[in-house]
Order: sequence, then C-alpha cells, then structure tokens
Amino acid sequence: MSNTGRPGELYVGFSNLRPLGLVVGPQTSTLLKSGLMYVAAEDGYLYEVPPFDFLEPQSDDILTRGLSPLNIVSIAPWVNGEEISVGVEGKVRIYSPETKRWRALPELGGEKFQEVIAPFYWSPALKDL
Repeated sequence: MSNTGRPGELYVGFSNLRPLGLVVGPQTSTLLKSGLMYVAAEDGYLYEVPPFDFLEPQSDDILTRGLSPLNIVSIAPWVNGEEISVGVEGKVRIYSPETKRWRALPELGGEKFQEVIAPFYWSPALKDL
C-alpha cells in the first residue's frame, strides 16, 4: 500500500485484497465515477481500477481505495436519481443523493440477493448502427 497524496486515499495492490466481485459505476451515479470499474472487497471498500494498457508492465499498487466503505457488491440507477444496490451482506438498499443516506426495502422481507442489473434501453435507431 502507498499514499496517493490525497487525504484518506491509498494505492492498494491486488495481492492485498479479498475481492468479492467487480462493480461498474453507473452512468448517472453520484457515488461512483461513471463507467469506471471497481473491485468490491471483503473490507467493504471499493477499489478503483484505473484504465491501463494491458501490454505495459504494471505495478502491483494500481488500485485506489475509496475514502469510506460503501459495503456494496452491485449498484444500478433507480428512480428519481436514486441508486439501488446489493450490500456485502446480500440486502438490497436504496441511496438517495438528496439525503445522502441508504434505506432498506422492507418489501423484500429480508431476502438476500447477489446482484442488481441496470436496465438497458432499446431504441429502433440502435438497429441501424
């Protein structure tokens, strides 16, 4: 591990993680950078994977740890600018950018999930590309 020069951020290597999966920042996310890939780790943090050239040698310390643990393994856009996620413990939660808080979905009655999948939109114009 090494310091990035920004308060609270660290560079971390793959060998120092216990990964749970990969998370891609949704296009409209207020929590994550759009389109970037993150490694969700057992410690609750997301580790940003920088774009890099696979043909170039890389240092082991290439991941940037987030400033605080989000405890998510999957995230997608939800209604009214909110985001829906599955936490490390398998519970579905909604994040509101207005209140900057998470809330549970009692309608799911404590069911556990592994992933949420973002909706994909279809347009007839896509057919002609």
